[in-house]
Amino acid sequence: MSQQHGADGRPHSTAETAAGGVRRAHPVRATVLLVVTLAALVAAFVGVYLVFVTTRSGQYADERALVAALRLVRYGDAPELLITALDNLPAAVGIACGVGVLLCMIVRKTLLGPLVATAGGLLAILLTQLLKREVLERPSFGISEANVVSFPSGHTTVAAAGVMALLLSLGPGLRPIWGCLGAFVAGAAGLSTVALGWHRPSDVVGALLLVTVCGLLAASVVSVLEERRDRHDATGADSLQAHLLTPFGPGVTRPAGTGACVTMSTIGLIATVTAGILIKPLAAIPDGPRLRADSEWTTAQDPVSALGYGLLAVIGVALTVYPLLGVWASRWARPSALRPA
Repeated sequence: MSQQHGADGRPHSTAETAAGGVRRAHPVRATVLLVVTLAALVAAFVGVYLVFVTTRSGQYADERALVAALRLVRYGDAPELLITALDNLPAAVGIACGVGVLLCMIVRKTLLGPLVATAGGLLAILLTQLLKREVLERPSFGISEANVVSFPSGHTTVAAAGVMALLLSLGPGLRPIWGCLGAFVAGAAGLSTVALGWHRPSDVVGALLLVTVCGLLAASVVSVLEERRDRHDATGADSLQAHLLTPFGPGVTRPAGTGACVTMSTIGLIATVTAGILIKPLAAIPDGPRLRADSEWTTAQDPVSALGYGLLAVIGVALTVYPLLGVWASRWARPSALRPA
């Protein structure tokens, strides 16, 4: 393969050098990054399950958030209108995002992103039900009144998968922006299931991680398909390569919202770690009867703190993974000059 020399005097292959001297991301580097990220997400998913589902102290910490939600919201003084809104939020998010995917098909006049994104969402939903019904187990330690396997949350998976599908159905330049906004939407849907006592915080966190894994795989497929289509539609290789958007190489323009995504993911990661540190005291199992929503709680068993730590963990994970998904889905973005956004 022929060689070219850049401004730094170092030789570059012609396959790596775009028009105007801008280097493209090396596919091996991108593949390694994808594999490492997927491995980290899967490890986090397994870790959450092992700690909060299969250990006595983990179950107790999770159960405190669940019972606190029932005590403060479901059986407390929360307005009926609020309870009804929270009840319907996950389904509403899933339906709204589904409509958005259809609109993207019509406006962008393409089936590439929407179909692959929908397949990724359906895969996440199927995996959730398979894991809950056939694979995962929840040992009984006499802590919870409900020992049915609820990890990961099916309600959260539907809403989170809808947000992910819409993200990949949008034009590449808009994906980081929706990654930021979608984090709040998916996080709110997950928070509603915890606030109403449907699911424990670990159930929601597991669902968000599982959807992100499927989303990264779907995003990678969409990126490859879009690149091939753009190469076919481009009038010349130079005009295409000159506008490639990639996180590697000097002088490359990034999609709007990329910086915000990185900032938000950093904030989300800090919130997640903080929740993990603060939730540790909740795992200390005291002597006495099992916690119940209708029983008296001691000062050390403050339901507000128990629910607050759980909600912080959920929103922290949502703010971490969705902006990163938005950035990843735009890494091979194409300019509007080549195809509609």
